Amino acid sequence: MGKAKGRPCFASVREGSRLYFPRGGGKLAGMMRLLMFLAVVLLAGSISGCRRIDMRTVTIQVPAMKNSACADRVIEAIGRELYSGPDQDVSRQRIRDMLSSGEAVVDLTNRTVTVRYDSLRLSLKNLEFAVAEAGFDANNTPASEEAVKALPPECL
Repeated sequence: MGKAKGRPCFASVREGSRLYFPRGGGKLAGMMRLLMFLAVVLLAGSISGCRRIDMRTVTIQVPAMKNSACADRVIEAIGRELYSGPDQDVSRQRIRDMLSSGEAVVDLTNRTVTVRYDSLRLSLKNLEFAVAEAGFDANNTPASEEAVKALPPECL
């Protein structure tokens, strides 16, 4: 049996180790090209639509945040989580920038902190644990006992 004539492609009659369209496969070849084109367009569209950032705004209840000294500690803990990590210091300028840009809003009368953050990088629990490690209950996350002992007297 001789080799089938036609163009190599993905699907058709198998002859030896190569795939060929059978004679008269022009419509099939056109359909395959169209399907491949559509697949490439859909793939390119889905890749370009990937989320790179997902900003969310949450309000964290901090019942023990009584004054500005307490608020400073809470904001510093949130700032460390947002910008650098739990083991690094956040500069005072960075905290002021965070407050002035609206990324964190302190409400001492209601004892809440409203935070805008990227949920693809952090979660609400990360922020709550950061506040708890600073010595304050945050929503349903209890404060660390060691951190509570280290709070200044005006925050107790």
